Amino acid sequence: MKKLLILIMTIAMAMCFAGCGSSQTEETAEPEEAVSGGWEVVAEPADAGLPEDVQNAFDAATENMTGNELTPIAYFSKQIVSGTNYQILCQSMPAVEEPIPELQVAVIYQDLEGNAEITNIADFDIANYSDNDGADVGREEVTGGWEVPEDYTQAELPDNVREAFEKAIEQVGGSTFTPMAYLGSQVVAGTNYAVLMEGELASQEPVSNIQVAIVYEDLDGNAELTNICTLDPADFTQQAEE
Repeated sequence: MKKLLILIMTIAMAMCFAGCGSSQTEETAEPEEAVSGGWEVVAEPADAGLPEDVQNAFDAATENMTGNELTPIAYFSKQIVSGTNYQILCQSMPAVEEPIPELQVAVIYQDLEGNAEITNIADFDIANYSDNDGADVGREEVTGGWEVPEDYTQAELPDNVREAFEKAIEQVGGSTFTPMAYLGSQVVAGTNYAVLMEGELASQEPVSNIQVAIVYEDLDGNAELTNICTLDPADFTQQAEE
């Protein structure tokens, strides 16, 4: 059964570009300028921080923001228009007495003069990238929901998550996986970990995508990949329905 799962995952890597989403899109609603290119994957590891130009755009766009406090976790795509659109995965902390951290993607537009604004904030639900419907994960009964870390001051993968991730990817051939950020965990009979990563499919012309990997670690420390899903930047550019 385990070998079958590994085979399925390897095949899924080759098909996920069509099934879970593509790293390229030809349209965007923001800003009101003609798009001159699609979204480009940017695989910046979280522990490296944002590039200076992206950090400046983020700071300018969020300077007068009220309500939720956004902490950048990973910068994963950009789009050249009349200026630049950036997509940044953030920890969102509501301004309430006992806040519960969430994940959101901030879409920031910076014009040619350096002015920046947030054009969209989209919720990032880890459950959308897992392979279950809330009843079964890692072939074990789910006992809790996904929990987002409260402290991203050390954005690199925690040691226990990195160990589980490395064990899991050793079992899958044909692709290269580079972790970018730890997204959260879910307690089952063992633990599920969600990791943002760059996945590169081995081929004559390697294709790179930003993906969410779900790693299941059982109570004995064995680990395996249970799902990999490619992010589609278009999913985060649409304004939420009022």
